[in-house]
Amino acid sequence: MNKKEILDIIKGLGELLRDGILTQEEFSEQKKLLLSQLSQINSSNTSQQVQSSQSSRNLQKCKQLNYKETYNLYSEAKDYFESPFLSILDDFLKSKKISERLSATRTTDLVLILDETIESTLEFIIKKLEVRLNIDEFNQLKYRIITQLEVVKNAIHNIEHARNELDRRNIPDSTFEAIAEGFIQGATDEKCIAGASAGAALGTIFFPGIGTLVGGYLGGCLGGYLLSKKDEQVIDNYFTSIIHFYEALDKIFPKIFDSISESVKSVGIVFHISGTELYERLEFLNKLHENILKCLQENPQNINLYLIDAQEGIKLLPEDAYAHWLYASVLEVLGQLKDAINEFRLATELDSSKFYYWTSYISSLIEDEQLSLALENFSQVLSHWPEEKDAWKIAMHLYYYSGDLDQAKKYATKLIELEPENLEFLWIYLYICAKNGEIDNAANILSKINDLTLLSYEELLQIQNDPDLKDVLCCKALSHIFPKKLDYYALANHYIMPFNIHSLYMNYNIPSEKMKNAKKTFLYLLKGENLICYRDSTLFGSGKDGFAFSDQSIIWKEMWADPVKIKYVDINHLSVENNKIIINDKSYFFPSKEFALAVYRFLTIIKTFLSDKGKI
Repeated sequence: MNKKEILDIIKGLGELLRDGILTQEEFSEQKKLLLSQLSQINSSNTSQQVQSSQSSRNLQKCKQLNYKETYNLYSEAKDYFESPFLSILDDFLKSKKISERLSATRTTDLVLILDETIESTLEFIIKKLEVRLNIDEFNQLKYRIITQLEVVKNAIHNIEHARNELDRRNIPDSTFEAIAEGFIQGATDEKCIAGASAGAALGTIFFPGIGTLVGGYLGGCLGGYLLSKKDEQVIDNYFTSIIHFYEALDKIFPKIFDSISESVKSVGIVFHISGTELYERLEFLNKLHENILKCLQENPQNINLYLIDAQEGIKLLPEDAYAHWLYASVLEVLGQLKDAINEFRLATELDSSKFYYWTSYISSLIEDEQLSLALENFSQVLSHWPEEKDAWKIAMHLYYYSGDLDQAKKYATKLIELEPENLEFLWIYLYICAKNGEIDNAANILSKINDLTLLSYEELLQIQNDPDLKDVLCCKALSHIFPKKLDYYALANHYIMPFNIHSLYMNYNIPSEKMKNAKKTFLYLLKGENLICYRDSTLFGSGKDGFAFSDQSIIWKEMWADPVKIKYVDINHLSVENNKIIINDKSYFFPSKEFALAVYRFLTIIKTFLSDKGKI
């Protein structure tokens, strides 16, 4: 039998033991025999790779790995060590049911994989160093490392305990839904500085010693875990046990690396820096990342306080792409774009496998209008990540600013299909259509933008004066936003009257008694001023209080208050908050939030028209 067959049999025996088919004594006896065979296979394989005569060892010259060589070996070996466990975590993330998640975290599998990974990592590093150890030396080194794994084994034991509790509770899959969603979202969404993943952000905040990749998954786990406060405590314990296991794995690797470093000294190999010191330096970076994120969220004006620390990160880890990316992110926020571009470029050169290094670099090139260089580098991004949404976003902007409207439209269309109400995508698509001569399509997009957001009169005025949109604004579909002439009645019918609000009238159907009382108390119209619509806000319908819109002004009268009349041309400030509109720093309340928004749009369009005609 080969190694895989033996391990599969041991797994099967473990399942038979759990199902009660085998006794503990029978399981232990069979496992002992199989492990004996496995040991013979391992010894045979190891001897072929690592044994050497003393004479050949004496011929080996002393070799010192410089900082870069040590760092690269540490990083490669760490990735190699983590990859089997990340594969397990990936299966966990993809699972949809509790039974599948439990299957993905079987502790018998974790123990076997841990044993295999320790040995294969040793062989990986020894092969990289091009040294040979005899069988006894190799086994002694392996034993020394195994004795350091107590924390990891305890973490596995805690997972087993949590799994058993969860299994006994028979909790329905629906209870897991929020956690699973948070878990996966945290591992995939990009919410960090300049495009880093939210998972990585959470991971580095809560587990600063853990690398970005593992940190991303754990951050996602914690994101879901924290979202489910009402879930059973047993679910909390299960997720916590998984987090602690991966945290323990991360902390043990520097010790493994240092044990190997100590062993290879006997064959003349010396490392420039220890694994423990590298770990501490990486932890410094992750802590810095945490502080920067917190600063950007709470006090972005203080980001300059972290510039020196970011520079220190470069000194501590000059070969670390993440250090350069973090430094570049701070520089970019501070407006030092040229320097930021250089650091982003270095990050991609040191590690070309990270998507967000590339997106940060290309986005900064676009911002600096280095479009040719951005296009040159972007082809590599699309070839490696053709289905990444953020790659499509960059493509949309890059091709638009480069003048390739067909390509820009292609990616804008794909993005809008994913997020039909995303304003960023809609604005770009609007200008693409306008420049392509697709006037009706552009008009429909602008109308949709107006429905989705509250455009201020300054924004409407800017749109109205934009030469790229001149033909679009002539479309009839936009007459309610950009009227050619100010038809107050049409605007009121479009924005005000659709609301089914008690005692709201157009000028032609106001009850005569209400109109009579309103004119006595607040509805004072000038000669030539025409009433458009009116609302009675009194409790018993007397008409003595309320508000009205004319073709020149808006008029208010609240209970026990003096009437207020504001001409449209005198409106300097206009904003809306819930069900109140603020005009020139005074608040006026309306029956509902929705109605207040409609009034805001009504007044904004009037103000924009009057401003454009030079009447304000």
